[in-house]
Amino acid sequence: MRIIYEFKKQHYELLLSEENVDDKIIEAFKKNTNKCYHNKIEYYDEINSDLLNFEQFNWLNIKDNKKKKGKRVKLNYELDDTLNDKNYILLQSKYKRYFESNNYIVKNGYIYGADLLLYLTNEKYTHSIYVVYFINEQKVLRDLIQILRLSCTIKKKVILVIKNENDFDIDNSIVYIKLYCYK
Repeated sequence: MRIIYEFKKQHYELLLSEENVDDKIIEAFKKNTNKCYHNKIEYYDEINSDLLNFEQFNWLNIKDNKKKKGKRVKLNYELDDTLNDKNYILLQSKYKRYFESNNYIVKNGYIYGADLLLYLTNEKYTHSIYVVYFINEQKVLRDLIQILRLSCTIKKKVILVIKNENDFDIDNSIVYIKLYCYK
């Protein structure tokens, strides 16, 4: 499986095989040095992609966004290796506010086994565009494959929120899965 993702404003390519599917997701994302230049990506028929991606939607709504320039949303607490109920609720509320500040409508994602769903509009029969999963240190790449297969079935783009113990900046803990395909 080939995965192209954005992490810390850089595009990377991750190739999954039988040898590395039991590696930890967070370690794989942080240690991956295989940069990908998304304007040179070969598009395959089986690649799952949307017409309007996360950054394009935010750019279109920048006039509505009342955030001050240079101000960033920070996480003000430390996470344990296991997310207990209190930490999970705090984590979910922080990211809910972050996505709402980027003009998304945020709802519970339990119907799809996710943590959050992101909608573009509040109309009655609108479908969510993004599904958000919180990733702890125990998750392996095999779990990521399951998430991507499910997201392909439900036709949603995937955003992963990873635990980052050194940097609590929200922008540095979000991974946007851009493209993926099965080889």
